[in-house]
Amino acid sequence: MIYRVLIRAFTLRRDVSTSYLVKGYLETKNCEVRISSVREFNFFLKYWQPHLVIINTVGVIKNVHNINPNCLIVHWPGEGAEDDNTCDAALLKNNLEAFERLDLILAWGKLGKNQFIKTFKKEKCSKVIVTGNPRLDLVKFLDKKNQSKNLGFICRFNSLNHASGQSTLFSLRNAKISNYESIISQMDGFMLMMEAYYFALKNTSHNISIRPHPLESVTRYKKDVFNDNLKGRVSIDESLDLSEWIASLKCSITPLSSSFIEHYLLKVPMICTDAISGNIDYIKSIQPTTALAIEVSNVPKNKHDLFDMLEQEDMPKPKKNDKIEQLLTYAHNFNKNVSAVKA
Repeated sequence: MIYRVLIRAFTLRRDVSTSYLVKGYLETKNCEVRISSVREFNFFLKYWQPHLVIINTVGVIKNVHNINPNCLIVHWPGEGAEDDNTCDAALLKNNLEAFERLDLILAWGKLGKNQFIKTFKKEKCSKVIVTGNPRLDLVKFLDKKNQSKNLGFICRFNSLNHASGQSTLFSLRNAKISNYESIISQMDGFMLMMEAYYFALKNTSHNISIRPHPLESVTRYKKDVFNDNLKGRVSIDESLDLSEWIASLKCSITPLSSSFIEHYLLKVPMICTDAISGNIDYIKSIQPTTALAIEVSNVPKNKHDLFDMLEQEDMPKPKKNDKIEQLLTYAHNFNKNVSAVKA
């Protein structure tokens, strides 16, 4: 029998590359596999009638069951190393029905599994299995010989430039102070990034590559922000895999970002700008795991330091760090010789 498997790729520039890894592996196991965008997902769910669906966001569980109550539902998180307040177990805490609809949960590491056990008790979590972070499979097999002179700018401004086109007002509609603080943080980060960008463009000979966040609009960056320079030294990266892009860089300039894991493993220097914008304490308060990026980043104290770093020929690469090694083991189940997809 050939089993039909439907994979829902929530974002193009985060989920599609790993979806193809899963697709390729399942096809060796006598499965017919489709990768679906958000827009066409319900169509395939209803008319293709998959035997099994793989999702990476918990908000669609009820929808899957309502449209196709006979299919098995597997959850493999798009972000599986979140802190306790923002993890999938926390999101499902008040939705026991959705949790029970899941047939299998593939946790990135012991961190994710323990979050479910704390929330739903051990006897209900036999369906939670530790596999590893599928995105890091792509890191393990990359050619890490880096001779690039590209400076990479990592964007994290989705409340200002959302892929759906929704305005910043959308994020403020519930009058939550936390959303307001997030927008202020993003505005500070964006303004600083643009100052660094113009400095690098004027004072260095490096090519510049801009990597939008998966939830950001690439089109707006092209039309509204970098439109005057895209034919020269400046490009906007639209590739499917973050790690491949990071491996191509001389150095990246970024606000605090979970991409520090890829930088660390690929030994690509990163310059963290949040000490200048004053956002480190804020990020630590909402995403303490992401704030670990400080441990392996070059952290300028002011703009003068930042501009000096941009002109340097060689930036210090990430060094082995005990905290990051522990995080890789506990949260990502990282083993350079084992594929998370095959697990």
